[in-house]
Amino acid sequence: MGLINNGNKIVGANISEMFKYPFLINYAGKFIEGAYLDWTPSSAPTDSTKTSMSFWVKMFPVATNINYIYCCGPDATHRGMAYRGNDGTLALSRIIASQDQLTKTAGVYRDVSQYYHVYIIFNTSGATAEAFRVRIYINGVQESSVSLAPALASKWYQLISGNPQTIGRYLYATGYDLNGVLAEFHMIDGQVRPVSDFGEFVMGAWVPKRYTGSYGDNGFYLDFADASDLGKDVSGNGNHWTNTNVVQTLDTPTNNFPALDIHHELSTATISGAGLTCSGTENEFATTAIPQSGKWGWEITVAENGSFGLEDVEGNEEVAADVSGEVVEMLVDMDNGTLKKKVDGGALEDIELSLDTTATWLPNFKAACTIDFGADSYIPSEDGYKTLCTANYPIPEIIDGENGLWINTREGTGAVVNVTGASFEVASRDSLVWIKERSDTSGHVLTDTIRGATKYLSTDSSAAEGTAALALAKFLTNGFQLGNNAAVNGVGETYIDWVFNMLPKYGMDIVTWTGNGVAGRTVAHSLGAAPEMVITKNLSNISDWFVYHHKVASDPETDYLILNSDATVTDDATAWNDTAPTSSVFTVGTATACNADGDEYIAYVFRSIPGFSKIGAWTEDGSLGTRTHTGFRPKFVLYRRIGVVASWAMFDSVRQTYNTIGPFLHPNLTNVEGSTGYFDFLSNGFKRHTAGAAGAVIVYLAFGQTAFPYANAF
Repeated sequence: MGLINNGNKIVGANISEMFKYPFLINYAGKFIEGAYLDWTPSSAPTDSTKTSMSFWVKMFPVATNINYIYCCGPDATHRGMAYRGNDGTLALSRIIASQDQLTKTAGVYRDVSQYYHVYIIFNTSGATAEAFRVRIYINGVQESSVSLAPALASKWYQLISGNPQTIGRYLYATGYDLNGVLAEFHMIDGQVRPVSDFGEFVMGAWVPKRYTGSYGDNGFYLDFADASDLGKDVSGNGNHWTNTNVVQTLDTPTNNFPALDIHHELSTATISGAGLTCSGTENEFATTAIPQSGKWGWEITVAENGSFGLEDVEGNEEVAADVSGEVVEMLVDMDNGTLKKKVDGGALEDIELSLDTTATWLPNFKAACTIDFGADSYIPSEDGYKTLCTANYPIPEIIDGENGLWINTREGTGAVVNVTGASFEVASRDSLVWIKERSDTSGHVLTDTIRGATKYLSTDSSAAEGTAALALAKFLTNGFQLGNNAAVNGVGETYIDWVFNMLPKYGMDIVTWTGNGVAGRTVAHSLGAAPEMVITKNLSNISDWFVYHHKVASDPETDYLILNSDATVTDDATAWNDTAPTSSVFTVGTATACNADGDEYIAYVFRSIPGFSKIGAWTEDGSLGTRTHTGFRPKFVLYRRIGVVASWAMFDSVRQTYNTIGPFLHPNLTNVEGSTGYFDFLSNGFKRHTAGAAGAVIVYLAFGQTAFPYANAF
């Protein structure tokens, strides 16, 4: 075939000056059912006991199947690298269906919104200890826990003369093909290379790096740049592969395009075609939300007439049109609030002329079809419109979340200790340090730089502010000093520290005031936009923690939640005086929790910042876990169900660094840390993996690790 349309390719440029890729990938190979590469070495390898393998992959597995990325060796003793759609793990296996598997990842990898980088070291030389013979790295981080059985053989059969090799399919049976996209496939013969040869961290994201080393005799490098020969080895070794049905795509790790979201809770379609074809009972959504500004287009090849359009990410509104035709182009203008279509290249037709541009929308498909978001050949037909690739996305206000929230785990020493490592200045900023003992039942300890060291509050208690000289004793430049108080530093106990940089840049503020007992009293803040969440506490007297959250009702200013309680929403004007917050103030009533005459108060105030934080809500479907879009890869989520008695819960990606995210704590309880896995964190949001009650509404506050255009799959 000829060269693919390159109208959406980014060549020699980066998405923004703020975030620079050290190495841009312009092409990848799309593997669908019946598409694969094969090659059989004809000479001996440099060293059959040492191999390094690196590739980037975006996977769309059949849920019950094994999806082979790589397979090698003779029939009786072959090996394979496969994605297990039934449990979301990556496995190195001996025979079909991963029986007698050698190595299986502890983490699960179900994110279809972005790429994973997979790096595997095989070192079966006699001097190498068993536990180090196979090492798997995902996005630059070594898998900390894997299952190993049985003992590894002395060789793994890659690159051995006469042993067939395949990429994208299983060698000895049908039905196990890869359904996904591969980029930058390297195999290094006879060497164990460091993972840093193939990638590096930039602003919290693991990104590609050009490999400059050698390949050994039977090593190879597939860059998928020559559309007429996608199996071409460009390592210089000439170890070329035969291509069967693999096609070139512009969807790459440095310019990611949407696909169909097999994990959306309302998805009922069968997904194929590397995530771009849906069939069966159709209700399908794109993995990527449409930016809230700009003009965007995509093309649908219709297999059966049906409804196509948009649905907001909270599932509350749909804008769509029935389509009869072979090819429909959808064009959404978020600057002017319009959605239009072109059918079979005809005239523009209006679908919606007053689209809510404050909502976040997903492309929606309710009939069998194949979509081209621009990675294959589609270019918008109207001037000013762009494709939904990350190179075209607006630059988020915050890319790397590390400067807004530092999360630290540690073991207590029982002696004075300096806890450091924050990438921002803690002592000289408005900072909040929230500490919880994980291994025992000490209460939550909250200390901030406004009230000063030794002063603490507990979210599990209505008590007034306390003083503990041996708790958080001092704020430091990049951390804090602890005494030997058991709640924060008991010998051998485990702890979590959440350290918030409470600056308006990050959508956070700390404010204090003295109550006057007069309804309608206003409290100034510095967010520059209306707060979406406000947490208040009376410092002087026993009183509950009041919480304003903009998603608890259509008129949230009339209601409050209690952070130290599982009580349901309360409608009471004495909290916020039934007055909505503004860009400069929030209003309090006469409740003791926020405005008793003469009492001292503090509030932690929050608003969403694109790319870093999101304050929102989701509604449970009742059968499958709900998919929530945030616009970043989360590292912290605080949530609770409203409308019923329910505890708050908080999760993060530091206590557990892979999915399913399990360790949780309750702000309103002193309980030991729980371990049930509830969420998958994704490159642009999170998905609950336990079914909730149908119609249940959950409000949340989330902070991100890395903004979506740059975030890795998690």
